[in-house]
Amino acid sequence: MHKLTAKQVSSIKAAGRYSDGGGLYLRVTDTGLKRWVLRYKPPKSRKTREMGLGAAHQGGVSLREARELAKAARDELKQGRDPLKEKKEVDLTIRDVPAFGPFADEFVNGQATAFRNEKHIAQWRMTLTKYACGFQKYRTAITLNPGQPFQ
Repeated sequence: MHKLTAKQVSSIKAAGRYSDGGGLYLRVTDTGLKRWVLRYKPPKSRKTREMGLGAAHQGGVSLREARELAKAARDELKQGRDPLKEKKEVDLTIRDVPAFGPFADEFVNGQATAFRNEKHIAQWRMTLTKYACGFQKYRTAITLNPGQPFQ
């Protein structure tokens, strides 16, 4: 079923769409960017859709990982679910979750009555600003889930 090798994936330079089988394709743009896509037909539809599986560059999604992602998506299709629709619903759910920065500000404001004085509040704000500055933009659903990598 598989047509591509990891060596072929890294050596392909010409723009185009290269099939690995089972609906998995390596798409190469005119500028040389490589992305994995899965072409499929959702349940109860005749229209072909494409779902991006990630970049195929060094440090991106490997051929093996792309095959695993494609298999997982095909498994969802077998269960009558549209993997792209499921992915979008998860993305919308995460979008509703506040970022860590505003969440931390709201937390300190909510705890202000428990603090003894203004200096204590200022210390909390400074600590969160100084030591958690790298987390300010991340969604709390991701930040508070230690087993997940940041994206």
